[in-house]
Amino acid sequence: MANQAESPIDRLRAALGDQLVEHLVNPRHRGELQDPDGRGRVVSSCGHDHVEIQLKVLRGQVQQCSFIARGCAHTQACASAAADLLADRSLAAARRAASPEGISRTLGGLPVAKLHCAKLASRAAVAALDDAIRTAAEPWRKMYRR
Repeated sequence: MANQAESPIDRLRAALGDQLVEHLVNPRHRGELQDPDGRGRVVSSCGHDHVEIQLKVLRGQVQQCSFIARGCAHTQACASAAADLLADRSLAAARRAASPEGISRTLGGLPVAKLHCAKLASRAAVAALDDAIRTAAEPWRKMYRR
């Protein structure tokens, strides 16, 4: 019986893990939000990777979130996982959930050499949450965003 050739996705799953590849192939919340309440953008120290997370918040609850990411496959997957962890949570619960450890766990674990990708996505998430809190306290800030 002849072996069927593995697909590129199957090879990716074998190399990177099912959850990580799932976030790569079917990213959650990718894109931009119209008029977000919170925005956090973080660039890696080398300048090659960046993650931006945007939030819409109503009464202390994340109603919508999105991400834009540039970088390696791990950065893309971490940004998708972070946005997924923020969705439909209170601001406090979202902050706890989108830790680097939480992001890594959601992706089935990351190699030590790629933990910086989870930290980058987590920092963007926290920055977006902090920005949403500042915007709620000072609504005029929203008018001066680009």
